[in-house]
Amino acid sequence: PFTQSAGDFRFATAVMGGAELLRQSPHAGNWNYDRVLSIISDASMIDHDRKEFSKLMRVAKKVYLRHRDHLSVR
Repeated sequence: PFTQSAGDFRFATAVMGGAELLRQSPHAGNWNYDRVLSIISDASMIDHDRKEFSKLMRVAKKVYLRHRDHLSVR
């Protein structure tokens, strides 16, 4: 199962999902920022680059939610 995969593989998967979300790709499918953040938090070997990516995804989630909420008010 995915949860038992190597930390590097799980992190790379989260990066792919995050990239699809950032570019608003139709291929993002069932990906969401919570899923990306969950995978990152579970991945082993946290280093500076991974912390930066996690921070980027948290900021992107906030921007996305603000944008979504702004559009729903119209």
